[in-house]
Amino acid sequence: MPWTTFIQEIRIHSFFPVLDDVYSNLERTATVVKRVANHFSFLIHLEASREQVLRGVKRLEQEYPEDVDRSLVDELMTFRLYVKQSYADKGSFNHQQLYQIITHEKIQAVFPNVKTILRLFLRLMVTSCSSERSFSKLKRIKSVLRSTVTV
Repeated sequence: MPWTTFIQEIRIHSFFPVLDDVYSNLERTATVVKRVANHFSFLIHLEASREQVLRGVKRLEQEYPEDVDRSLVDELMTFRLYVKQSYADKGSFNHQQLYQIITHEKIQAVFPNVKTILRLFLRLMVTSCSSERSFSKLKRIKSVLRSTVTV
């Protein structure tokens, strides 16, 4: 078998299928991340009305019924007021910054449900990195196998 034919066979039977699999996994992960981020996006809009917050909490309650408390709406409204008054000079916040405000200022006893929901969102984003961790493990396994094969 000529060398160029061999390389072409490797491309067709190994390289392209792996690329297709990686691409489809990335698309699926992006879809899930967008959906989850959509459910939690109302948390960072400090100017949202009570009705918008209520709709957002209801969506969260449908997705995560064990983690969402009924008092979350009132707690969020109070927390938004607190953030707007305490950080009037800062325009917008992301989820991590809001979580850091609660933990650094030690106000988690006042806003336990807000902290829980923000922590849930931040942890959901971390758990979507499992495929990246599997690639990292694969590197270790391959290097161990390579070293045992050469011995």
